[in-house]
Amino acid sequence: MKKIIFLTALLFAGLISESQNIYENPNSNWPFLLKEFSSCTIIHQDGNVTKASANYNLLSEELQFQKNNKIMSVTEPEDISEVSFGEITMIYLQKNFYILLNKEGDAIKTFKKIKGNMNDLFETEGAYGSSTTTAATIQQSDVNIGGINSMDIRMLWDKQDDGKKFRVNENHFYTTKTSHEIISLKKSNLYNSFPDWKKEIKTFLKENKINLNDDNHIKILAHYLNSL
Repeated sequence: MKKIIFLTALLFAGLISESQNIYENPNSNWPFLLKEFSSCTIIHQDGNVTKASANYNLLSEELQFQKNNKIMSVTEPEDISEVSFGEITMIYLQKNFYILLNKEGDAIKTFKKIKGNMNDLFETEGAYGSSTTTAATIQQSDVNIGGINSMDIRMLWDKQDDGKKFRVNENHFYTTKTSHEIISLKKSNLYNSFPDWKKEIKTFLKENKINLNDDNHIKILAHYLNSL
């Protein structure tokens, strides 16, 4: 028990860091993960690297970037391996973007999937987040009863906090050392994935009061699983 508690204290002291760039009040005027469109590094499946000013749309679940002050969406996200916004790294797996919670070098990885609840916006005016198709990209649009209008980032920025709020649903996942399959982070799944360590994992979860819905606790769990 002392060893486990010491490990937890060590992790809280050294491994946990929270990005200051997360937008805490997503709404229909600013449905994005980050406070502003930020410089990012995009690593493609073929190994090529590109730079962009981008953000992640919580409603459309798309990586979006600025072009001529318009908000555009990446049309072929399957060509992307990962996107890094400073401390925040997003991985594209199984047709979805996930935030990587633990270190990139770890064999066992843990993730968070975040999604805006579109239903919260249907009570009044429509939501920002739908799109119209163009030849190379998809232009971010706002949906109102009157039709679809092109989206200008300056207009959004000026009214950033004035939109209708929506809930953000968060779900957590992990992959094992031998598979890239995204598995829902539940105790039963952990025991099935690591049958030889079931007893030890149960003890670790209990003694450290690990909350599988807490990002910081999940980072601690990931470090422990990678040490087995």
